Amino acid sequence: MAFEDLVVSRLDGWKAWREGRDERFRRPDSALSLTSMSWLEEGPASFDEVPGTWEVVPDGVTLTASAADGFTLAGEPVDGTVLIPLVDTSSGGSLKHGERVVEVIERGGDYAFRVRDPKSPALLAFTGVPAYAPSAEWVIEADFVRDEREVVIGSVIEGLNQDARAAGTASFTKDGVEYSLTVFSGGGLYVLFRDGTSGVTTNASARWLDVEEVADGKVLLDFNRAGNLPCAFNEYSTCPVPPWENRLSLAIEAGEQIPA
Repeated sequence: MAFEDLVVSRLDGWKAWREGRDERFRRPDSALSLTSMSWLEEGPASFDEVPGTWEVVPDGVTLTASAADGFTLAGEPVDGTVLIPLVDTSSGGSLKHGERVVEVIERGGDYAFRVRDPKSPALLAFTGVPAYAPSAEWVIEADFVRDEREVVIGSVIEGLNQDARAAGTASFTKDGVEYSLTVFSGGGLYVLFRDGTSGVTTNASARWLDVEEVADGKVLLDFNRAGNLPCAFNEYSTCPVPPWENRLSLAIEAGEQIPA
């Protein structure tokens, strides 16, 4: 497909992309459902958010609770001490307290649990994410040089670092100035970036953009589809932040804006 036709196709599909994004945010397990996050330290501990006693053990995290506390794990009542199973770095929706999901996470060797409430005020009040109108100006074909390597990037949580895999570098010219972005891989190619709108009209910490390989040595950067990470919607996410080279002076007036 010629690049000009690709631009038209991307603009034509933008409305459906926006509607899909809003629909995902309306789900009961979306970023808007998070109401708390509690980090677990050495030794048994209890918390106000949910009952029971929590403890980090060599195999992960245990919960000690009675049947009267109202927990279920994989659909079975919790009565005693149970190990919370994690798939990769999260227990997902396996542990519930009534309608709420109590999600255990592992980040950089540390553990926490988060509460997801399908009736959270933020979720009930959600009406959609504001976004810039789509523009052909921000559909950019960039040069791509593959250079796969393991890297460490920071997080919105101070002191928390996260492992990531860089796939290469995308470079493009805008208004006579050349810019470069480290492209990451994991479920496809993507970039994390900040730009001149960050903290002004768009989320301060970062935005996310899926990257599409369109030809040998070429990738598509459609900034009209730059999306917010979960940390734009709550204080209980551990979103990564972009490496320094992905913090652009260019004001990218495209994609999702600061949530209302």
